[in-house]
Amino acid sequence: MPLLHAGNFSPLWRAREGVTFALEALLDGRRGYSLELIDDWCAGRNPIVVRNAVVALAHPSQLWGSAEQLEALERWNGVGMEIVAGAERSPDVEILGRSLGFTLCIAAEADEAYLDRFEVWLAAGVRPWRGIVRENLGKARIAKKYPARVYALRALLG
Repeated sequence: MPLLHAGNFSPLWRAREGVTFALEALLDGRRGYSLELIDDWCAGRNPIVVRNAVVALAHPSQLWGSAEQLEALERWNGVGMEIVAGAERSPDVEILGRSLGFTLCIAAEADEAYLDRFEVWLAAGVRPWRGIVRENLGKARIAKKYPARVYALRALLG
């Protein structure tokens, strides 16, 4: 695990992406352990670590069978949104923001109530949040499943 954790900070994009793939595989085989590991790693709120965690947690086929994984994705998506709103702009924060541009809709597809968070983020008027929510509202996975809700949220964007 120390080597896997260190991969989060590699200057090589492929090495960082390898961490995400390894976390996905670990979630598939040892979900409880993996969720504890993700919570431990993300406690420091490092943008790249949170990014790798939310991308790994957002594996749709795993989410359908695990309320715990969905709850972790929703929680760490929220932390990611806080980081993007409050952190100084950096390449790591930008990467996190781009990843949140699709992980939010995966949580919303699995849990319609999560769309309420979209409304809260839009009402807050935080500029980065508007772009991230806009990106997610453009995803077919939720637009087809919840057309009325997505339409109403798009109206809030103006």
